[in-house]
Amino acid sequence: MFGLVERPVPGNGHAGCGRRLGETHWWKHRKGAPSRPHFYCLEEVMEVWLLNAAHMKAVPGRKSDVRDAEWIAQLLEHGLLAPSFVPPPQIRRLRMLTRYRMQLMGDRRREIVRLELMLEDASIKLSSVASSLKTVSARAMLTAMIEGETNPLTLANLAKGKMRRKIPDLAQALTGTFDAHHARLARSMLRRLELVESALAELDAVIAAACRPWQHQIDLLETIPGVGPKVAQVIVAETGADMARFPRCRPRRTSRAGAGPRRAGSGPGAGPRRAQCPRRATASGRRRSGTGR
Repeated sequence: MFGLVERPVPGNGHAGCGRRLGETHWWKHRKGAPSRPHFYCLEEVMEVWLLNAAHMKAVPGRKSDVRDAEWIAQLLEHGLLAPSFVPPPQIRRLRMLTRYRMQLMGDRRREIVRLELMLEDASIKLSSVASSLKTVSARAMLTAMIEGETNPLTLANLAKGKMRRKIPDLAQALTGTFDAHHARLARSMLRRLELVESALAELDAVIAAACRPWQHQIDLLETIPGVGPKVAQVIVAETGADMARFPRCRPRRTSRAGAGPRRAGSGPGAGPRRAQCPRRATASGRRRSGTGR
């Protein structure tokens, strides 16, 4: 039937049946946004486990879909299953904020790349001299070009601070065919960049306020070389600030990030065991964990 939306109601459906039948555990091995509301609803009335499908397949036994639920119940009864990490509500809310910030940072990066490509189309090589198009000097030059200034030396003299040492190089890089068409595109891109940067500044303040309960853990994380405030906030949001959930801290953490090597082969007749590439993690997961771009 079309036009209906599946919506879990606390006290009804699975949750109500579980309470009537005296269930103590409920499990699922499906991940993704569509199944999260059911998880959040059921965790209010019983203990809910998120199971790893790869771990279940490694346990010898029946794998048919017909008796799958019965098999999972038997494995759980004999203690052969372990729940995956599901953060508490506070951490889930913080995780939504930090992941949204990652998306905004990606939007800013992509918009800067578009701006660089557009400038290269006009033979403007500003990004080869300036460290970034986000600097004050680069913004001042771009604004003057949009307003109609075409003299490369005049544009180069807008440089500030250490950039003034590069005025001859800037004058050469700003010599091109920047016209009214490029000015319209640059104005639109800069406006979008300003909106994204404003949203990022507002979100940084919200995340800083949300991280106050874990400020001690964040301060400790910042003592690690290369870990700043934002990276520490992401680590707290992704691990829950409680490493006791990962019995073998480093192997579990690298596996979770998709950076742990796998070993191919099993059983006496499988030949020599050899290392393979790590399991594939999502791009966002690798970025959040610091293991990929």
